[in-house]
Amino acid sequence: MNVRSPFHCLRPVVAAFQARRRVLGIAGLCLASALSLHSQDADLTQLTLEELDALSISAASKRQQPVFETPSAVSVLLPVDIRRAGHASIAESLRVVPGVHVVNQLPGRSSVGIRGGNGIQSTKLLVLVDGRSVYGPFYGSVEWVNADGPLDDLARVEVVRGPGATLWGANAVNGVINIISKDAHDTQGALMSVRGGTGEAVQGHLRYGGYAGPHTAFRVYATGNDTQLTPGSLSDDPLGDNSKAGAGLRTDSDWGDRFKLTVQADHTSNTRTLNDNPSTSRNVSFLSRLRGEEIAGGDLQFQFYYDESQSRAGDSDQLSPGSLPFSFNEDSRNFDFDFTHHVRLGSRQEVIWGGGARHTTNTIESTDTLAVTEPRNQAWLFNFFIQDEIAVTPKQLRLTLGAKWEHHETIGWQTLPNARLAWLPSSRHTFWAASSRAVRAPSRGEREVFITLARIPPTGFSPAVRIEALGDSQFGAEINKAHEIGWRWRPTPRFQTDLSGYYFDYDNVRNLHETTTFEPSPVPTVVQRYTLANDGEAYARGVEASAQWRISDDWELNAGVARGSAHANANITNPLMTADYAVPDWLWHIRSWWQLPRSFELSSTLYGVGENDLTQSDAYLRLDAQLSWHPRPDVELTIGIQNATDPRHNESITGNITPSIEVRRNVFARIQWRF
Repeated sequence: MNVRSPFHCLRPVVAAFQARRRVLGIAGLCLASALSLHSQDADLTQLTLEELDALSISAASKRQQPVFETPSAVSVLLPVDIRRAGHASIAESLRVVPGVHVVNQLPGRSSVGIRGGNGIQSTKLLVLVDGRSVYGPFYGSVEWVNADGPLDDLARVEVVRGPGATLWGANAVNGVINIISKDAHDTQGALMSVRGGTGEAVQGHLRYGGYAGPHTAFRVYATGNDTQLTPGSLSDDPLGDNSKAGAGLRTDSDWGDRFKLTVQADHTSNTRTLNDNPSTSRNVSFLSRLRGEEIAGGDLQFQFYYDESQSRAGDSDQLSPGSLPFSFNEDSRNFDFDFTHHVRLGSRQEVIWGGGARHTTNTIESTDTLAVTEPRNQAWLFNFFIQDEIAVTPKQLRLTLGAKWEHHETIGWQTLPNARLAWLPSSRHTFWAASSRAVRAPSRGEREVFITLARIPPTGFSPAVRIEALGDSQFGAEINKAHEIGWRWRPTPRFQTDLSGYYFDYDNVRNLHETTTFEPSPVPTVVQRYTLANDGEAYARGVEASAQWRISDDWELNAGVARGSAHANANITNPLMTADYAVPDWLWHIRSWWQLPRSFELSSTLYGVGENDLTQSDAYLRLDAQLSWHPRPDVELTIGIQNATDPRHNESITGNITPSIEVRRNVFARIQWRF
């Protein structure tokens, strides 16, 4: 193989970051250079539905468990699902999961909510990347910019719709998303992919995997994307450029027959420009995980990770259309250690238990518009959990009981119990029910923040006006008492359905109290102040259904629908607060994949998002389609269109405090090449 060919192809790849129209030309150059190719990644496209359901997941029970038997509302996205959906990021790919609401906000920035909770930030959602929590301590939100890794390196994405606090702790209130990357043994050789379109960033990914010894595999990768808006392309939006770059290393080592060590390190940096006002962020993480089989009567795992984030705002001191609202300079560091032990007790009990500790250091630099009580904050979090799955009958009835005890420095000890019952009358049916308690720990911003929202100068007829928002030092934990039921049915090897229902009862809900005062001097000013409090109540309820039908070996249909509603009590009237519990009336999708002759594939997905009464959001319809061609086993060329039904629509919900964009129709092209 000519070793110059991949690096020769990188030259036009770099150029593509500055001229998206050359993407198809790049694809042609790379294809012409491919002389000797072979496939290294596992092919899951030919598995039957039974084999797919037998794949083990860990997000629902923190141990490997078949999907079909899990007493939770779970969905698993495999690489083939993500590839056929045609999205450019993990967050966007979640649109095909029933009950998951994805909103495009700014270029390169998405917001994700499960069964609601998609307001200002995703505060009721826990996102894990290979076991590392992706969480912003100041706003208490999911930092998706640090979670969206290379799609080519993904093994699967596990989505649990419903609380997972007993195993994963606070903030797993409405759901858990567990992003798992491939073992280094499964990513040998080299891979390059390039993608760009008329309405998205040009992005490239380069990966190489090899062996550092007889039992140690590794991979290194580099990835990046860049949006450079041309005059008139988004002329009615207050946008600028957005770019992201990342690099990482992962090793997987087998120590004999019983131990396996995983070590990985990742670095990402992001720059977003709004009206010529840039802000930057950077994240560095290191993770080490040791797994042992048949240790102390079961499977044992120790995990340690460290991550460091840094955000630098642009012109955040000026309340002007060009400023980034509520931006600030922030530094965060996390040290996290935990262990789990999974052991069988007799023939009818499986116990998993463990604990851990996390130390967080968060430093905020106050500005003219945002101040905090303590610039530097250090906090410890300790936890211990135990869960027992009992086979009431040898094969049909299973009872799961568990609890987690978690100590936060701000809210003290929290007990997070969980009870689940699964009935498997035959291999074709799984019925389940669950009740659990989850909490959302308050963020620093909710307890310490002082924000100046606006300053309006005086006129000859009226005094000056200042609008402020304050945190509450007594702000406590929000509680979700959840009840769920579900049924999975597989009448034939080619067809199956999944139905679930839920009722979430929220206490101590975040709310805003408004007061108006007058300051007579030195400049007469009317002060309108909003203060956070924990005195609200809310509930959410809904049903979700999905179906998968393999009509033939060459044609597959998937569909999902979610019907939900939410209600907040009368004293929660501010749209910033009601948006926290907003659930679209309808979320549905229909996917089709068709294997055509001559190595072509046609995929299409129709999405429907209903109105949202709490946020006054409009309904919209979206059609995505793509055509892929495999001229060789390890070359894939794709062209596609997104939002084919509508040249533009707005997805942002009321309550977002940053300028939003309209999602445009996007025509894109992609090439993937393994060598």
